[in-house]
Amino acid sequence: MKKSIFLMAAVIGVCLCFNACSDKENGPDPSRFQFLGQNYDLTSGVIWKSNRNVLISTVPYRYEYNYITEVDEETGQGGEEATNTVEGFKAGSDMTVTGNFMLSLYGTGLTFDNNTKTVSGQGACISFHLSTSDIDKIVPGKYVFGKAKSANTFMAWSCISYKPGAGNNTLLEITSGEVLIEQNTDSWYIKFDCTLANGSKLTGQYESTLYTSKAEQPAYATYEDVTIAGLLDSVTMTLSHAPELGGMILGNIEIADTENGKAFYSTTTNESYIANIAEELRNKIDIGLIWNKNDESFVFESPIKMSSYLWYNITLTYPCHTTYAKAPATFTDEDFAKLEDTGFSYESKDEKVVFGGTEATFSPGYVFFETGNGIQGVIRIKRFTPMDKISMPFEETGVVYITTPVNPTLVMDIKYPTNAVNPPIR
Repeated sequence: MKKSIFLMAAVIGVCLCFNACSDKENGPDPSRFQFLGQNYDLTSGVIWKSNRNVLISTVPYRYEYNYITEVDEETGQGGEEATNTVEGFKAGSDMTVTGNFMLSLYGTGLTFDNNTKTVSGQGACISFHLSTSDIDKIVPGKYVFGKAKSANTFMAWSCISYKPGAGNNTLLEITSGEVLIEQNTDSWYIKFDCTLANGSKLTGQYESTLYTSKAEQPAYATYEDVTIAGLLDSVTMTLSHAPELGGMILGNIEIADTENGKAFYSTTTNESYIANIAEELRNKIDIGLIWNKNDESFVFESPIKMSSYLWYNITLTYPCHTTYAKAPATFTDEDFAKLEDTGFSYESKDEKVVFGGTEATFSPGYVFFETGNGIQGVIRIKRFTPMDKISMPFEETGVVYITTPVNPTLVMDIKYPTNAVNPPIR
């Protein structure tokens, strides 16, 4: 009996030893990712360190305004006071800072030059945008998909045939999944299980060293000669005979200023927009401008309040609440130029900021602002263009002309701290 026990133990020991030797000989899983049944080898990787993410909390903000309902010509009903409510947000008091890293894994055909910090060639690539709890390094652990840039979240893009610098790369955006990151001295192990918007899976692993590189990015965004129009309380279009036929007025059409003036600005896109834009863009609007025709002046307005100038039957709303304050006379061009070095912070005052819109009343100046996302910045008002109008043929015959107002505009420079906008893939 004892001999049988010793013999069985010996056999088990030999089997365990054989299996261990076999696993060692086979080695770890190869560095590659799988997509649509194809394997793509991964041969190198780079950690690109970007400017930290600064996340300002937001809190709900509600704006209510009164209006008089339209009178129905047939029934005579209407003409009553009513209230509209716009639900939005303003900056809260909490601030969170997370690290901002892009982990790019490169396949066969792509080469990273550690001297020039550039990538060349063509091949498969996957880039993970990692938000980390430490602003100075990637913290090992599990990262889950998320766009809020909170700690231990990621976004990612992949390309089967990525060519750096090419403008026609076909990018695959990942919309869910998780990434596991482990580090052993200089060796990294990255395992990922992700899904694209169409439900396709993208999975794989990488085990080797990683290069590191600093992504040079400005801490402040500076935009020059930004033009924002003053929103009109109404747009009156006049139909008339052609000038050579006497120019007799045939009639007027009065509408809300939804298509005429680009009075809505986004610090995210650095673009000015008309009122009638898609909801996705309306959610990015954070600076607004009004034209007061009574005293011919420009008034900075919070986007969430702009809908009250678009007539009561307009459903276009802009949820961001932005506050403004006119800079003191002691704030100079030199202060504006040095903001990147000195930093900028001011107590939000929510003042009415007005600039004259005529040669007699206009003077340059500075405006402090704080958006609903907590971005604090400075606007330098440089010049303005006056109210104007444009006439053009209303139809092909040229017998009838239409005359439309051209909104007055302010021309300005804008500077504010910015979270780094990383390219989807690098």
